[in-house]
Amino acid sequence: MYFPYGFPQCLDAGEVPPSEGLVDTTFTDQHLLLTYSSRIQAWSAGRHRIRVGEVVVSPTDLEDEGEHVAAAWCQRRRRLALVTSRGYLHIYAVSSSKEVLWQTSGEPPAKLTNIYIQNSVFLSSDEDPPVGVVVDVKSILVVLASGKLHNTDWNGRARGSVDLFDPSRGMSARRSDSLRAPPSRASSSCQSVAALLESTPPRASDGHAELVAGAAQPLESGSVHSVAHSPTSGLLALVLRDGRVVLARSAESTLHPVEKIYMLGPGHVPGNSGQAATCAAFDPVNATLAVGCAGGQVALYALAELLDPGVGVPAPVRTLSQDEWGLDPSALGATACLRWSPDGRALAVGQARAGLSVWTASGCRVLCTLRQHAGVEPGILEGPVTALAWARHGARLLAAEGGSPQLLQELRFARTLAGDHRAILRRRWTGAQASGSELPPWLDPGEEGAGHALLAEDRVLLVGPCAAVGRGARGLGLRPELALEHLQVPEAYLEAAYPLVRAAVDPSSGDVAVAGGVGFALHSRSQARWRLFGDAAQERSFQALALVWLGDGVVGVVAGPPPGSPDSPPRLELHAKARLDRGALLATLDLEEAPLAADALGRYVLLGSGALDVRLVRYTPAERGGGAGRLEVVRHLSLMSGGRPLRVRKGLGVRGFCFWEGMLTEGCVAWVGGRWDDG
Repeated sequence: MYFPYGFPQCLDAGEVPPSEGLVDTTFTDQHLLLTYSSRIQAWSAGRHRIRVGEVVVSPTDLEDEGEHVAAAWCQRRRRLALVTSRGYLHIYAVSSSKEVLWQTSGEPPAKLTNIYIQNSVFLSSDEDPPVGVVVDVKSILVVLASGKLHNTDWNGRARGSVDLFDPSRGMSARRSDSLRAPPSRASSSCQSVAALLESTPPRASDGHAELVAGAAQPLESGSVHSVAHSPTSGLLALVLRDGRVVLARSAESTLHPVEKIYMLGPGHVPGNSGQAATCAAFDPVNATLAVGCAGGQVALYALAELLDPGVGVPAPVRTLSQDEWGLDPSALGATACLRWSPDGRALAVGQARAGLSVWTASGCRVLCTLRQHAGVEPGILEGPVTALAWARHGARLLAAEGGSPQLLQELRFARTLAGDHRAILRRRWTGAQASGSELPPWLDPGEEGAGHALLAEDRVLLVGPCAAVGRGARGLGLRPELALEHLQVPEAYLEAAYPLVRAAVDPSSGDVAVAGGVGFALHSRSQARWRLFGDAAQERSFQALALVWLGDGVVGVVAGPPPGSPDSPPRLELHAKARLDRGALLATLDLEEAPLAADALGRYVLLGSGALDVRLVRYTPAERGGGAGRLEVVRHLSLMSGGRPLRVRKGLGVRGFCFWEGMLTEGCVAWVGGRWDDG
């Protein structure tokens, strides 16, 4: 679940002419790259935005080579592939120099960044301009308007080309016979995507966007409008100018060799009037394809069904629509851009006429910038949205409005704890009541209740009943019985650890543990204060790969090497919350690999790995006056070796599990949240 908070922050890109379009926005590990029609800007990607580099195309080069039309970033290569309207491919290198432009608290210094062309290649003529570019670590694939694909390496050397729509090549046998269906009304009356983005979309007649094969309509030259790429599956989704979507894939699931990339079926069009496709985006985690429609809706399709020959033409898993929220599709316009969050848990949707919305993959709308009152002055992000970009940690969303390319709005989000499954139980604190001390604000002495913890980039948000959250909490307008409290992490910890990536809450006391890039910090609810490592060198000597709370104020941490250090085996460490010192650990246990999921109950810890292995670890405290306690593995379970055989899909692994009360005494096993097919 994503939760927006705070007021949007405005980023002024400087003297950018209003006529320039924002072609691409990308967050790297160090920079925010803004690609305009005739310039590229580099900004710092930390907590603060500082422009550290810019390159502007000269008028002569702009006339000879054309404007920028698409760009794609390769993180491993640290290169930007960019195509122009006159058929040129430019490969830019982005590197930081030693010159420090600005030193801010809480993040590395902002250094002068050099942006320069490393290679340049001419690919096509004006009659067949590029419309998109996708990359992997070995290849650059340029998609032309005619459907031709050009493949080059990162040195600019050509590696082949192919016409994807060439009738002599045919289609992949996996899907060519499974998508036969009569053309829909939409496929026979489609306008170009450009016209759909500017026109008033009709309201969908049947409430959903079912994908229908458009095999009766031939694929014409110059029909490609945009392209989306899934690096994990190797799929390409080509949005055609008539509103159809074409899927393509290489036999090796890579971009090379280009001769082995084939269409998986004929073009498809959503099944009802006004539902022609305008854009597409692949979920980076959950194998979902989002298709934006001319009516302003977004249809979500499971890739497993799209690729299954026995399914035929699949219906969408879910359709995201503003109709149920009382917003007129004619005011929103077509879906102009889509962008999934890095963890695949949220989808940002920009409309061609007005508005930005953010949805979860389950169909919950968590944000909308449009107001339902008529006759009010337009506010922030109530105009057409032209570009979107999520920060790498998913806590910020950058959005650009049409007509003001130099002004970008940045929204902040808090998320439910990764892998978390339960609310925070506010149990009776009998010890405090007996001693007469004041109860922590998070605890409710009268009844069992539940609060929720949300993790942001520099704080933890606690949501719960007003009387239970805390003194510094503020009420929520639409839910006056609920309150929101911000637990701001100290700057002393954020200086080296920004951003926060994980958190855990003690279900009995409400104490909070958070971890960023290095170390971790604790917040005591009873004392209303943060606790850090006394020795900063200890704090920066490890990275917390998992956080759990055991009973009696014991924090379990899976400690791995800090970023940039040599690899070393992880270790499960138990810390007393009253003393953060790696020289006084309660117990330790060496692990073979870092767990992907962890949970704890009482003195037991569950650790799950990517190979569907689950280990149950028991903690035995040391006797009074004795040395350290003991951690030992008492159960080692593998779902691959028990019960019915499983046909495992590529990438299957443990994603999360939970303890429940009584499971240890009843002999139950934790629920494992992976994906599999019954075979």
